[in-house]
Amino acid sequence: MKLAAVLLAMGATLSFSTFAVDFNEEGLAKLQKNVLNNTKGTEMKLPTNKCLDVAGDAKSNGATLQIWDCNGSANQLWKIDTKGRIINTGGKCIDVAGDVAANGTKVHLWDCHDGANQKWKRDGERWITSGGKCLDADGSADKNGTRIHLWDCNGGNNQKWRQ
Repeated sequence: MKLAAVLLAMGATLSFSTFAVDFNEEGLAKLQKNVLNNTKGTEMKLPTNKCLDVAGDAKSNGATLQIWDCNGSANQLWKIDTKGRIINTGGKCIDVAGDVAANGTKVHLWDCHDGANQKWKRDGERWITSGGKCLDADGSADKNGTRIHLWDCNGGNNQKWRQ
């Protein structure tokens, strides 16, 4: 932004378009810090305009994750920390309840820790576990109440999480 301000002051005309950016480790850490410092959090939205949502109490271990109409409520706001954990506004982490490499493994909320079952890696619009499985809406990506689990990464709309 500083460069843009300097160029505009010099009389330049700027135009912007959408583009992809690859971050080095330092750049990724800065991005994660900025997202983490956003006290409100952000929605994780599928192309169907359904959001990752906590069914019930967002502060309880074992709370079920589902998709629901996006509404900006605390149950739909998420932050990413520098350890690769996805944290909701209740302070709980998205947690794989079992094998991080098995299709159909349940995903829920749990106290944050440093286990591999809470580490996520962003790949485009997908969130991938250390076992190589994607955060997936089970089946349909357009029905309220659809549960979240792990599945083979396949590029489907039920795995494309936008923030």
